[in-house]
Amino acid sequence: MKLHARLITLLVSFILFISVICFHQALKIRYRKAFGLLPSRLVIFGDEWSGILPPDTLRKRDKTSAPAHVWTELLCSHIHAECSSFAPANTQEITRIQKGEYGAAVDNLIFDQNSTVPDLRTQVAAWIEAEQKAIADGKSQERSSLFSVFFGVNDVWKYSSYSRADGVAAVDASLDSMFEQLGVMGANWPDPIQVLMPYVLDITMLPGWKRFRERKDFRQEQLKNAVFLTRKWNHGLDLRARNWKKGRVLLWDMNRWFLDAIRNEAKDGWFEVKEGCAKNKKDICDRPDEFLMWDDIHLGPRAHEKLAQAVVQYLL
Repeated sequence: MKLHARLITLLVSFILFISVICFHQALKIRYRKAFGLLPSRLVIFGDEWSGILPPDTLRKRDKTSAPAHVWTELLCSHIHAECSSFAPANTQEITRIQKGEYGAAVDNLIFDQNSTVPDLRTQVAAWIEAEQKAIADGKSQERSSLFSVFFGVNDVWKYSSYSRADGVAAVDASLDSMFEQLGVMGANWPDPIQVLMPYVLDITMLPGWKRFRERKDFRQEQLKNAVFLTRKWNHGLDLRARNWKKGRVLLWDMNRWFLDAIRNEAKDGWFEVKEGCAKNKKDICDRPDEFLMWDDIHLGPRAHEKLAQAVVQYLL
């Protein structure tokens, strides 16, 4: 009888323990880290949505500066992982879009051969060089690494101004180039790589679209192109990820997250989701946490935190 009671007590305790693990995020993270189910390092490639600001830039920031911490850096903090970022950071007070310029893209040979912003090929080359230097210095590779690759905002923004046929060709070529670089990464890593790859979001829902594209797009041809190319991009990621045999690609639906954030404006406590907090170079943003967007094309600080939390939930 006593043995039976003890077994029941142990069973109840075990169930309670599992329940706590499942429903308390912090404990769940620690549990999965202890069993090696979460990475110890995040290696980041992408555009300005993902790039982490260097310390010297952080020291010079004021109320006209873009958010100090992006979702990738916050993700590292939440899962207790080291961050290695090779993506360019958003150091502009205002978005490049206002000046008719673009940020990082998958492949500058397709996007803009005169661009000085590092594309994925350049970023991967920098990562390989850093890894080789670390090995030469006697450091071992952190084999529990997750590679994050997020592009598409700048790419689709530009290609939506092309004819439909040229836009489709540019998207297909960009995605082929992206997976070619995944192969290069895999060839320089001792294990099959794991890649976190968010879908591109609907760029027509960004404040910059209304300010800089909508008023010139009388027949809405660019709008139709952008919507079509966004679907084309994300579907292309699906197909290539499914057929890629050199590792594992974790596709995460950032587009759904972004659209849900806009739909749930009041529920999530946003003051504004359709306009950025800083519209011009000299704008001072006193309430950045109340705006979904920082400027015409980049997220605000609280949005980056919410995005990081959503990715944590996906990884768990």
